[in-house]
Amino acid sequence: MGRRRKAFTLIELFLSIGLIALIGSLVLLRAKPMLDHYRMNHSYEKLKREIALSKYLAQTATADIEFQIEQHKKGLICKRKTDEPLSLGGTINTSFVIPYLQLEGSEKETVLITSSGWIENDVIINICLGKQRKTIDARALLD
Repeated sequence: MGRRRKAFTLIELFLSIGLIALIGSLVLLRAKPMLDHYRMNHSYEKLKREIALSKYLAQTATADIEFQIEQHKKGLICKRKTDEPLSLGGTINTSFVIPYLQLEGSEKETVLITSSGWIENDVIINICLGKQRKTIDARALLD
């Protein structure tokens, strides 16, 4: 009869789990700046896409659209409004959240887009996430 193999002892298991946890925490500490960078860029691009969509809707529906951005603890709450009786399936008069971002310098920004697609006033939106800051010039989004 062969010898029976000895399984891991309890101490060996605890040491293995401890080493895995230590390595995992080091990886998370190194990955946090990359995660913040990804969140900032993703949210920044989403905000730009939503403003561009508002411009497209204003031109297509030939209606003035007001795009409001408000700072909230969860991020930015955005809402498109118009005086025209449009029913575009959840794109007008509904709020949506762009997470992680914060407005810098004001609590609320409003972008008024005319029916021709022109953006009234010079709207500069300053956003930040931690130490990262970016600026969106709403008129620069015009094609």
